[in-house]
Amino acid sequence: MAKRGRGRGISKQTVVGTKDILRELNKFGIKADDNLEEITLEVSEIIRQAVVKRTPVRTGRLKRSISKEVLERKKGHVVVGVGPKPGAQVDSFYALFLEFGTQSYEVTTTGRSGGAKALKIDENTYRSSARVPGITARPFMRPAFDENIDRAIAEVAQAFKQKMKL
Repeated sequence: MAKRGRGRGISKQTVVGTKDILRELNKFGIKADDNLEEITLEVSEIIRQAVVKRTPVRTGRLKRSISKEVLERKKGHVVVGVGPKPGAQVDSFYALFLEFGTQSYEVTTTGRSGGAKALKIDENTYRSSARVPGITARPFMRPAFDENIDRAIAEVAQAFKQKMKL
């Protein structure tokens, strides 16, 4: 089962139940922990490619910044984040606006001395307030995850079988 949480970029997705599987494999003398990080990184490529395919493109920088990296390592537990690379030319918070949208809001003049007394709308139009439209949500991360999680889980099982020659 997949569980949603906060992490790098937009979200962190966790596949629940891996500890139970590893515990069962260890009962048979199979050291699955040794391969867990490698397999998780390999399989997260499925999700990364799906996110890249669904990423809205204006300049292409956001699409190029989609990457994967290990966020957390513990015995029997690896978390891989997929999303905009931190520090890339594209700020990852911009992806949040695309994924979740923004609310519209009202901009008004302050009316105080030294502040703007009117907002210039165009060459001949001035107003004391204006409505700024929000951005309609265009989800790309969550749908990519939802559409590919079953395939990714099947790939994890297949990869473990291959690595451990089962």
